[in-house]
Amino acid sequence: PLGSPDRNMAKVRALGAEQAAYRADAVATRIRMETELANYVRSYERYQNSVTSLQEKVIPSLKLAADEAENAYKLGKYSFVQWSSAQQDLIKAQETLLNLQFQAHLNRVEIERLAGVAL
Repeated sequence: PLGSPDRNMAKVRALGAEQAAYRADAVATRIRMETELANYVRSYERYQNSVTSLQEKVIPSLKLAADEAENAYKLGKYSFVQWSSAQQDLIKAQETLLNLQFQAHLNRVEIERLAGVAL
């Protein structure tokens, strides 16, 4: 019969189920993105802490050691190998600093991408 109230119930139920699936998918996507964002924030903070430590403690100490090794080399107290070794340690620390700053920057870009705002 025309106008039966049960005529579209199957279609209504199917659309309701589809809508619930979309909602569940949206919630799962939001949770995944929030987790990913939190991981990037933790990584960024860890890289920043390492950068700060290198800039404030390690590199100044190595710079001082390299300068003292150079002075000792000029006075004949150190060999060229010892002076070169002190310089190489400083260069490796500076390279590590650059790599950490690069990784921190990449994490910051991802944080901005996921959050949708500039930091």
